[in-house]
Amino acid sequence: MSPRTSRTKWSWGGPSGSPPARRSPSGGDGSGIDPLLPGAIALAVLYAIPYGQIPLYPLSLINTHFHEAAHALAAIATGGAVDGVVVRPDGSGVTLVRGGSAILTASAGYLGAAVWGVGLLVASARKGWARVASIGSALLVGGLTVAEGLGSPFTLVTGLALVGALVAICRSRRPAPWIGFLGIAQTANAFRSVADLFGPLRDVSDAGILAGMTGIPAPVWVVIWTAISVAASIVGLRWRARARRAAPTP
Repeated sequence: MSPRTSRTKWSWGGPSGSPPARRSPSGGDGSGIDPLLPGAIALAVLYAIPYGQIPLYPLSLINTHFHEAAHALAAIATGGAVDGVVVRPDGSGVTLVRGGSAILTASAGYLGAAVWGVGLLVASARKGWARVASIGSALLVGGLTVAEGLGSPFTLVTGLALVGALVAICRSRRPAPWIGFLGIAQTANAFRSVADLFGPLRDVSDAGILAGMTGIPAPVWVVIWTAISVAASIVGLRWRARARRAAPTP
């Protein structure tokens, strides 16, 4: 989203008899059809049909929270500070930062959201990994929401709701399928957000802001982010496949 200069130097926005069969802790057998395939098909159908995105609205807000969290982490990691995070009802958001690397902080939103989704997919290969991913995500989103989202009631409510959902997943008997579905949805939303940048929105997006700062056209940034996201997805899915095949026999 567009920079806001009243409080900070920059702001960045956004918008799952024979020997015993080998079984994975996530409920599959380590081979054959991935148990997450039905969820992926359901998401694809809902995205394709009219009004199908209405029930997916909470997932778009989750994507925005992860997107803004990635901006905030990048700013802090490169020596900057976060002055506020806002998630809006329309699914867009903005992170107010001071200092840090402008290029890395701006790029982190779309890249971070995609990598986060892939990370959740990888974690869904094992029950233990899924628990770690859910509680780790809850701690990050919860900490950022409480520390920087108090000025926005919508940000606070949706952030704490996401934390509650992640904690519930961690405490469930089978966290892996839930984390896997969340990973699919998050990855899909991240790619859809990047695809939107090929249209008119690119001029008021993170890519547009970087274009104004660097002189490199916004479409170039979009292509770079897309290529990195695709590469990360391929690597992550291969890791997940190997982890399912290597699941220990109970």
